[in-house]
Amino acid sequence: MKSIVKWLLTVQMRQSHLSRKISGFTLIEVLVAMIIAALVLTPLLGFMVNILDTDRREQAKASTEQEIQAALDYIAQDMEQAFYVYDPLALTKSTSTTDAAASGIANQIPGPGLTFAGCADGGANICKPIVVFWKRDYREGVVPVSGNNTKKDDTFVYSLVGYYLIKGNDSNPKTWSNAARIARFQIRDGVKNPLTAAPNDYVSLAESPSPGFAELDRKKSPTQWQNAGSYNAAQTPMRVLVDYVDPTTNGFRLIKPPTDDPNTPEKENAIAEIIIRGNARERINLGGTCADQDTYCPYARVQIKERGVLGE
Repeated sequence: MKSIVKWLLTVQMRQSHLSRKISGFTLIEVLVAMIIAALVLTPLLGFMVNILDTDRREQAKASTEQEIQAALDYIAQDMEQAFYVYDPLALTKSTSTTDAAASGIANQIPGPGLTFAGCADGGANICKPIVVFWKRDYREGVVPVSGNNTKKDDTFVYSLVGYYLIKGNDSNPKTWSNAARIARFQIRDGVKNPLTAAPNDYVSLAESPSPGFAELDRKKSPTQWQNAGSYNAAQTPMRVLVDYVDPTTNGFRLIKPPTDDPNTPEKENAIAEIIIRGNARERINLGGTCADQDTYCPYARVQIKERGVLGE
């Protein structure tokens, strides 16, 4: 009996040992499996990383295209009431009170001729005007009506507007990209109170003239305009319209220049063209500069015609 039990136990132990041996993996088998998995998964991971990187770049290009197009649409809408657009040469000359043909407003507006907060000409910053124009600025519900304490009428005032290309980012922490950006500058006249006879009585402090604003002298060319004194950067700041712009952008030209005198009844409205080139390379840290036909540096253009008038 003992011999039978011993034999059964021996057979069972052999079978159990054999089962454990068959169900396991050797070290060589594990290593081979790992190598095969690496050979299969590595290309797949590389493919996925490439897809994600391509998608990131395409999104950067699309975002840049949308932003520069939106910026151009804003500028075009802003210029709908323009009645005088300065020739680019007028933005490089200083004011001459005697010679209108040789005169300009470079020393009357922010930029190389006049230092302004956020628009310094020096160091890492480059700040130059792209387009500057006079326009009628619509003011809604600001003019009090005689005998009515609740109703207020709308009106127009004259404004000087400039769009600037600004390169450089020396703020800490950095707010803008290392490419370039386009910012808007505006000074406008105040809304005078029609219910009083005082010459400098305005409807409110908010509707007072901007610091530095001066009316156009109708007896002189707009190129001979002179500001009314120092600008106040706190009250008339440069407001960034779009970032990630190619710093080589020089996108403004007058297809049809304006007449020198906006008061001329038969004056023909000027036609201006503005081109903005984006820089998606900076957005995705791709490096390099924008070359011709660079897909990462899309551009958009718009043509604008003067529609506003200089009234009495």
